[in-house]
This record gives sequence, structure tokens and C-alpha cells, in this order.
Amino acid sequence: MINNINLLLEFISVRDAGNIEKERILFKCKQDGFLGNTLILVGNNFGKTKIYTSNEYVYWLPDKNVKQNEYIRLYSGVGKNKTTEGTYGDTAAIFHNFYWRKKGHIWVNENNSVIILNSIEWDFYTIN
Repeated sequence: MINNINLLLEFISVRDAGNIEKERILFKCKQDGFLGNTLILVGNNFGKTKIYTSNEYVYWLPDKNVKQNEYIRLYSGVGKNKTTEGTYGDTAAIFHNFYWRKKGHIWVNENNSVIILNSIEWDFYTIN
């Protein structure tokens, strides 16, 4: 981790890597906040501080307010975004489930890394 200043999410783990039906990233919300400013990218590690990424694996989280200690599950495959109740360990938890909609698994390379990007300011331009 190089810089985690003011990030809303804390990376917990990648679960069921290689199984497209279940493969997911688990995050915990460190504070109340708005997910719509957060992007998740897949990086490839080149040493402890050098990371490469491509635009093929970028997920912009939807516009949604979350509370501290809720969880985000980002599945690699296809499904319907929804919020569910469950448990994490022995504690009741809220899970916000999102789907990357990839046709194949993502997390099988030992050099993969999860990048959390906070993008508060941005703009777009229509090309005519």
C-alpha cells in the first residue's frame, strides 16, 4: 500500500479466485460515505512499489451511500447488484453486492493487485 489517504474502502481479500461464479473482492467501509467516487482497478505488481494497470479491468462503483463497517463485495462475473444482510465471522453485517460482468475470472495471477482509486473531481467531453 503506497497511499491510503481518505479512502472510503479497506481491502479485505480476494475470495474464490478462479471460480467465475463466486470470485469476488471483499472490502470494508472505513467510514460513512459515497461509493460513486471510487474506482477499482486490477494491477500487476513489478516490485513493492511499481504497478501496471490497463483500462480492461476498471470498475467504477455505483452512486450509493454506505455506512461505516458495511461490506462491499465486487464479483467478477454476472449478476444483479443488490444489498443483502448476512454475517461476517460472528457479527451481523450488511453486504453491498456488485458485479463486474466479466466472462472469465480475473484473480488468478499471483502478481495481481487490487487498486482502490478515489476520483472526487472529473469531467467528460462529448465527441461530435
